[in-house]
Amino acid sequence: MLVCTSVCLSFTARAELPPYVYAEWQAKSPEVLTIQAQEVTNDSGAITVGAKVTAVERSASSLKAGDIIRIGYHSVKQTKPGPSEAAILEKGKSYRAYLSKNETDGDYGLAAKGHSFAAAPVEFPQWHGQYEGDGQFSTELIKTQVGWAGFWERMRRPAPQVLDETKQMAIYIGVGERRTGGFVPKVINATEQDGKLVIVYTEGAPSPESFVTQVITHPWVIAIVPKSELKVEVKKQE
Repeated sequence: MLVCTSVCLSFTARAELPPYVYAEWQAKSPEVLTIQAQEVTNDSGAITVGAKVTAVERSASSLKAGDIIRIGYHSVKQTKPGPSEAAILEKGKSYRAYLSKNETDGDYGLAAKGHSFAAAPVEFPQWHGQYEGDGQFSTELIKTQVGWAGFWERMRRPAPQVLDETKQMAIYIGVGERRTGGFVPKVINATEQDGKLVIVYTEGAPSPESFVTQVITHPWVIAIVPKSELKVEVKKQE
């Protein structure tokens, strides 16, 4: 009995892959999206999800926010060594998803096996403007209430709220000079990756059908994110 218990425990311990394997799969994922599950069916562990794309960090298949996709995968409890099973998504909830497109049927599958879904990025308090930014792309990290107040003084605006410097910091992004109005920059994600805090933003360019002011602008955004001592990397949404 003791021998059997030892063997069984050893077998279970080997059933999961080390975390770095999943991290590598996530880093190589062709699609890194935020999705909202709209329809979920579970046929004996065969999962089909109809999902709306709400944000795009990376997309090899040129997905855009607002697109509807179908995701197919299996979620069956593992009894032998290998990747863990993926979560069964819940209708109405949002997730960060690491996916790959099946060119045969157009559906999307799991690029990081059991770690292909995670809690969706939170919305960050943020403010933006059209004219007060810098002429060239620029960023500024603000970690103190003094720095926060000083920023808003430079913008000639009242500070919209207090910065809790024990828990929060702010990231300013000036996207540079643009030849029209209508740009609404937005911070869409802030996650720890490879020992860095990676902040992803979008320029929020106006659609070609939009009527915009024909004037030089310098759009900018400032967002409050959780405080971190990691090196910060700012990336434009691909």
